[in-house]
Amino acid sequence: MQNSNTSEDKDVQMSVRLIECIDGEFDQSELHHALKTDGVAVVRGLVSGSALDGCREAIAKHMQTPEAAGVPGYWKVDHAKVIQKATSVGGPIIPLLVDSRVTTAISALMGGDCVLSEATVKYDFPTSYIYFPMHRDFLIGWKKTKNSELVLSESHMDSVLGVNCIYYLEDTVDGALQYVKGSHLKGPYSIGNYTDLPRDERKQYDKDLAVCSGQAGDMVIFDSRGFHGPAQPSQSPRQAILLEYYNTNIFGHTQVSPMPLWSCDLKDLTTEQLFVLGVGAGFLVPVHEYTYTRFRNNGAYKFVSYLIENAYLLSHVRQSIKTLLVGSKQ
Repeated sequence: MQNSNTSEDKDVQMSVRLIECIDGEFDQSELHHALKTDGVAVVRGLVSGSALDGCREAIAKHMQTPEAAGVPGYWKVDHAKVIQKATSVGGPIIPLLVDSRVTTAISALMGGDCVLSEATVKYDFPTSYIYFPMHRDFLIGWKKTKNSELVLSESHMDSVLGVNCIYYLEDTVDGALQYVKGSHLKGPYSIGNYTDLPRDERKQYDKDLAVCSGQAGDMVIFDSRGFHGPAQPSQSPRQAILLEYYNTNIFGHTQVSPMPLWSCDLKDLTTEQLFVLGVGAGFLVPVHEYTYTRFRNNGAYKFVSYLIENAYLLSHVRQSIKTLLVGSKQ
């Protein structure tokens, strides 16, 4: 490594800026410059030691079995991955969500306060197909729901609308984030999916396509306006924490959907951190309409619901018969 806080690393391809976290700090100005120009950077070793181990252990407890009838577990919306809200895992995850080193950098980039809009822990399984193609998060005409009052215009695209962070919980090369450097500053902002770009434009973008591989504890941070997505197909399982922060100048103190929080996780947080975490914030999508609840549309949902509803039916019948027999003898 070089002696400076930044370097180019062979496992971060296509000259993605790698910023070293040394003694718990990293160069804020270097990160700001990288995000302004490229739209993406990797912060090396932001989470390490017991903090990293604690995150892994907490997440592992939620990733063994599905959440059902009050039993904590994972959610599922497709075959390729299992997920859970990061705030539901809580505990050692919470400091990552409100890390002032990161949120200070994001707020400086946005020119105002930021709020955590979504937070997900995710485990991806190997697949032989692409299940989450490259895309932009924001477009001209974007609105989160059909009834949303905010509709993004062309002038909104001049602002940093959102910033995403991915914390790698294990060394990640195969299936790592891909990002088209500089695409956050380039149109057309009317096209959301990378594959829908005209062929000539896509060829130009391909020249700046970077794979942001990294080590356990690294954080990939990027401007949501740019084209991004996991390198797929991937033959390796992957585990990560995915966060997105909204610009409150554009969205207000608003999250995508309400996030569950454990009261014991809030005791050591500052007023600023509670604001970033979304305490008291508004929301765009009601809980029961949130995309991670779409298992309700799966054919198995009614069957699973039936099993849960009748899980204690036999004990109920036994107790009812017992009560009936005892009553008949009196």
